Amino acid sequence: MKIEPNEKNLKEQIPYPDKTFPFCVWPDVYNLFVNRTVNAHWHYDFEYGYVLSGSVDYYINDTFIRLQTGDCVFINSNMLHMSRQPDDCDNAVMFTITFSTTLLTPDINSTIYAKYFQPIINTHLEGFRITSNDPFGLKLAVLLLELLVIQSPEYLLNSKTIPASYKKYFQLITDPKLGEFRLDMIESPIYQDVVPRLKEYAKMDGFGYELECMKRVCEILLLTLRHIKENKSDVLWHANSLNQIERAKEIIAFIHTHYAEKITVEDIAYHIGISRSECFRCFKRFTNKRPVEYIIEYRLSKAAKLLRETETSVMAISLICGFENSSYFGKTFKKKYAVTPLQYRKLGMDYNINPL
Repeated sequence: MKIEPNEKNLKEQIPYPDKTFPFCVWPDVYNLFVNRTVNAHWHYDFEYGYVLSGSVDYYINDTFIRLQTGDCVFINSNMLHMSRQPDDCDNAVMFTITFSTTLLTPDINSTIYAKYFQPIINTHLEGFRITSNDPFGLKLAVLLLELLVIQSPEYLLNSKTIPASYKKYFQLITDPKLGEFRLDMIESPIYQDVVPRLKEYAKMDGFGYELECMKRVCEILLLTLRHIKENKSDVLWHANSLNQIERAKEIIAFIHTHYAEKITVEDIAYHIGISRSECFRCFKRFTNKRPVEYIIEYRLSKAAKLLRETETSVMAISLICGFENSSYFGKTFKKKYAVTPLQYRKLGMDYNINPL
């Protein structure tokens, strides 16, 4: 899943497979990512994550959460977030669903938007974590898993746009006929009804897919609203001013726009209108990285994409992505990826890196 910046407003946009149906499910297999990390990003869409295996260190703005197998996480609209596989874990797999408010209502003046979306978006809510031991967490986990299983046979397992290295993780989750969940994480009476319902859906050969998804998204949204109202002390609220969050976003937006140029921390600080030390402090707080470190990683992810998808020479790619020369690019690339750029190109999709 690739998240691309909108050149006009520098907000992140998710390229949904069907633009008229802004909903998607995809896996995050952390062993396939640079530094086992999904870099900091944000978008207007709502996002939910579910940890299938291992553990994940998750950051929403500057709030840190350790997620374990079976945990769910909700990220509110327009929140800066990132995630990484901890050093003591080697099997982190998380799947994520995102959807736009336009999935349920295209009109921001509608009753649906005013009653169910706006109260969440307009609060200082960052998000929340729910464990599968919590009754609410169990219900949410079941709905997320149903969405995963509904989508995987129809799109993920057969899609030419999903790398083979990703598909194998979905094949471990369900069998091709939806006969059983291959998960050993939750034992609950709620699950007794899940597989039969999905089997009935499978018999329809994909008919009603969009309605099945919307039905569960509505249930998830209702659960989310109820949880926020009933558990205000357990959800995450902004600990910092919105100005600080916006500064971090502006820094990332500047890097995403000018990564191919020779940029310094001074350039970034001048553009944002803050001091050099505040630039370091703000960026570190929200991304757990130094600006220069983030710039190099972003350049490398862009270079990796060009190596995978084009036949452009290594020298040309190094210049396109902002490296001073191909020699430095090659050394930096190998240090991060453990292979040279040419070796990476030959390995192809086995090293599919998320270019966030």
